[in-house]
Amino acid sequence: MSVYDLDKLMLETRRLAVEYRKTTGQTLPVSADLASYDAVRLLNLDKAENTEAGVDATLEDKKIQIKGRVIFDTTKMNQRIGQINEKGNWDFIYLVLFNAQYEPNAIFAANREQLSDLFANNSKNARGKMTVRKFQIMSHKIWPSNEDD
Repeated sequence: MSVYDLDKLMLETRRLAVEYRKTTGQTLPVSADLASYDAVRLLNLDKAENTEAGVDATLEDKKIQIKGRVIFDTTKMNQRIGQINEKGNWDFIYLVLFNAQYEPNAIFAANREQLSDLFANNSKNARGKMTVRKFQIMSHKIWPSNEDD
């Protein structure tokens, strides 16, 4: 049993990331861990037990890869998300978008079929250049629900 509560640690991680950016102008590389934590918590996912490449969580029998991106300026949605491995054993990609305080604003989901045009271009470079805006266009918003908007 850990002395530290995971919820408190993640809250402190958010606080430190904000302070670090204010102080240095740079970002701490914590968005992937926060994205995985928040997606599992907010969507009632099961954290992946095995460290299978490209699978961070599961929902029933579906395997999910989770990506995260902090949006500091909403007018600049051309930020890239991490490269997507088409050969990974995932069924869905979830993208967690954070505000400047590293709090989740929205989660988008896309399945393999929705991303098929991306994979049709066999260029590794093309997959590595997917922007947040392009992912939003190719996916659908799953959190918060429309009732919460």
